[in-house]
Amino acid sequence: MNAKTCTCRRWDLTSIPCAHALVVLRDSKKKAEGLVHYYYQKQAYINTYKHVIYPMNGMDMWEKTNKPPIEPPHYTRNSRRPKKCRMREPDEPPAQSDGTKLIFGAGFVTSSEQIFGCFGTGMQLIFGAGFVTGLEQIFGCFGIGMQLIFGAVLRAELGCFFGGQTRQVAVAAIALFMLSCFCSLTVWKLL
Repeated sequence: MNAKTCTCRRWDLTSIPCAHALVVLRDSKKKAEGLVHYYYQKQAYINTYKHVIYPMNGMDMWEKTNKPPIEPPHYTRNSRRPKKCRMREPDEPPAQSDGTKLIFGAGFVTSSEQIFGCFGTGMQLIFGAGFVTGLEQIFGCFGIGMQLIFGAVLRAELGCFFGGQTRQVAVAAIALFMLSCFCSLTVWKLL
């Protein structure tokens, strides 16, 4: 303790007592402040910055002026839809495509794993969240079931069909399978 070292070498490297030293200090009922290096103490901080940081009066003691207070700048919102991509400079190369594909306006997807994610994520990626919300409005509380069927079942069926590999699936095959599921669910709900 007097040498201010520990076998873990943390105290040696940081000049701050490590956890082992703090346990010994607690058992001996001593304070750790005396064992910290002088550079980490408050007085060293004050001595370092006393010539640089000057105290300042509060706002109520500031000098009053006859000028109007500063207002934030006037902000007008653009009337058009904001752009998704920034405008590139003429000398800047075009953006590199990573092979993603836009499906039904839901966003960019890179593999069928992302398209047919587990338990409804597939529906949200293919048709967007609005389609699932619409089903919930039509079928009431059955919307969660629609997510389960369109997510997990479709993924399982197409995974078996393509040998379980994650490949881009034709949009026509997806739409046809979903239409058959939707029709069967509609008939089941009406029964």
